[in-house]
Amino acid sequence: WWVIKDMRPFPMGGGGAPWCATFVSTIGRLALGVSWPIPMTSDVTKLARWAQDRGLFRQRPATAHVQAGDIFLVPNSANTDWTHTGFITSVNQINATVSTIEGNTDGSGSREGNGVYERTRIISNLDTINWINTLEFEV
Repeated sequence: WWVIKDMRPFPMGGGGAPWCATFVSTIGRLALGVSWPIPMTSDVTKLARWAQDRGLFRQRPATAHVQAGDIFLVPNSANTDWTHTGFITSVNQINATVSTIEGNTDGSGSREGNGVYERTRIISNLDTINWINTLEFEV
């Protein structure tokens, strides 16, 4: 369990369970506090369904529609579910790739890893959540 800012326990996916979505949820909450608009969850599919219900989900988006800060989702081979998630940190328009930061991975790219790593991924293999535009900032 991780304990988040408001002192509610939050499952980390202990005992070998996946924790990539927990990483996304926790980092979002730590960065934005109660302004974090996305549900606190350890379930990647719950993130995707939440985004679909709000029109924030993009299935295999064009490179021009991907931006730093988006959440990426790795679909399963049948495109019926999602198996991994993390944050996009930069977009390479020329190579159609993104740099990411993601939990529950490792140096070889496993989705069942031992830590938080920066990776490079091909955009056409990903779905994304464009959640940033849901926030209201004062200028």
